[in-house]
Amino acid sequence: MGAPVDRGPDSKPGEEVPGPSPAAAASGSGQPGVPPGVVEPSLADLTQALGCAADAEGVVPAGVASQLRHNYGWGGRLVDVLEVMTENVDTMGYLAGGRRADEVVTWLAPWAESPLTLEEIRLVVANGGWDPEPFAVLARAGLLEAFLLRPDGSPRRIQGELAGGWASDELALADDEEVLRRARQAIDDDAAASPPRSSGPTRSG
Repeated sequence: MGAPVDRGPDSKPGEEVPGPSPAAAASGSGQPGVPPGVVEPSLADLTQALGCAADAEGVVPAGVASQLRHNYGWGGRLVDVLEVMTENVDTMGYLAGGRRADEVVTWLAPWAESPLTLEEIRLVVANGGWDPEPFAVLARAGLLEAFLLRPDGSPRRIQGELAGGWASDELALADDEEVLRRARQAIDDDAAASPPRSSGPTRSG
């Protein structure tokens, strides 16, 4: 356990909360993407801290990443992705399947280990995606945005479902070749079904 940390007006005097492990503290300097003085926790550190932040029923509050940044000076990839996952209760329930600490941690790891940027993760989540696997393939091929969004910027739907949700359901276990083939087919099918754009009023006679 770490030294007592002020958790705010609701904390009890002298209450201790888990601090970063020595390994996590050492990682806060000189790591790519981690500013000097910022501690990058391990998954075990985050698991312990989320358990401490949870209420009596084990539920983690929305916005918990900001609390961990404040209490421990934590940052880095895991905390950044946690912030996206716990922005609100709806996102937590959708991405993690619930709001318990163990549920959040179970899905935090694969999202954080994926090559997706934070903005790409947000785009996937906003369009119904819940499993990072097929979207990493699409991102590497430069097709992620084109698959999730139509040319006018509106969300693409496949068989009535948001493209991200459809891909998570249908392509999470597919190999890379199949992911790309079916994504391109969905884009082509949508384009073929869309009415052609009018070039403006025409004059007849």
